[in-house]
Amino acid sequence: MASPRRGGPQSVRRILSILESLDGARDGASLADLAGAIGAPKTSLVGLLAGLTAEDCLVRDEAGRYALGPRFLSLAMRAPGD
Repeated sequence: MASPRRGGPQSVRRILSILESLDGARDGASLADLAGAIGAPKTSLVGLLAGLTAEDCLVRDEAGRYALGPRFLSLAMRAPGD
């Protein structure tokens, strides 16, 4: 489910929602899965997913399922601990 509106560009909120959804998806997620999970039209996510994939923040397998990619995981490893 999409998170409540907190300000800022809608694309930023959608990207964060995509990343959060994929964090909990052990086997990745399809475009339809992600659209349903975050409450956004598939057409609105195609460009965001393509951009995130091009930047290695996501990977897409042969079945079209998305998962967190090496660039995102590398950035996450550098985040300060709690």
